[in-house]
Amino acid sequence: MKKIIAISLLAALIAPLAAFADDDALDVTVSADILSAYLSRGATLNDEAVFQPDLYVAMPYGFDFELWATMDLTDNDKSCAPDTKGRWSEFDFILGWNALLPEDSPIGLRVFSTFYTYPQVEDDDDYDAGLTVSGNCILNPTVTVIHECDKSGDIRFDASVSHEFDLSQVLDALTLGLKAETTFGTKKWMRQYDIVDEDGNVAEKADAGFNDVMLKATLGYQLTDAWSIALVGGYGTLLGDARDAAKDSGEKKDCGFGGFNTSYTF
Repeated sequence: MKKIIAISLLAALIAPLAAFADDDALDVTVSADILSAYLSRGATLNDEAVFQPDLYVAMPYGFDFELWATMDLTDNDKSCAPDTKGRWSEFDFILGWNALLPEDSPIGLRVFSTFYTYPQVEDDDDYDAGLTVSGNCILNPTVTVIHECDKSGDIRFDASVSHEFDLSQVLDALTLGLKAETTFGTKKWMRQYDIVDEDGNVAEKADAGFNDVMLKATLGYQLTDAWSIALVGGYGTLLGDARDAAKDSGEKKDCGFGGFNTSYTF
């Protein structure tokens, strides 16, 4: 019931914006990834093949909406949703607003909220709210502060740098994108990595610190004005207390992944 209410609220927020929009005012992109693994902030949630579609809608007045999902393509008992081949394991609904700053502004500002729902897990929905500050300069730096409202109830910081290289001298419409990401967790957020003894008591408390490093490369080709395809590869590694907790529980501390992406914009 909670999932239905949350989805209905998101739809209610989006509908009035779409009603004011002309056809040319909405930019819609539909994309899909087939990847060899699913990683989130360095944690390996599934080390086997996944299908991950995405719908992104840019609306008037700086608003946007995104729906992202993931589905296991194998019956993997080590997945975050074990043995659920062909079934959706996660949906993310994101509603955001981008500040309407001058085109030559050195920074960008965005506020957003995300609702997460896990169809294969009972009563494990989650939501957060965040603010992103981005730099319109070399390496496109971003810093995002996120308050996780439902689970840890605390704050983490996500940061990234990225750059896209024009490879048209090799092949027209060919690009190479590189991106590096990391997450810093406050002490309360990092408590999820506390070491617990056999009696359920906290034997060692986690401290604030960096959680992971994620690296990603995308070799993209623009087939037409609307269609594009890409080869995707990346690597994630856990750091500090997060790495120690993964080692203690027998989970992966590092994982590489690769795959294919296609997208259509209209």
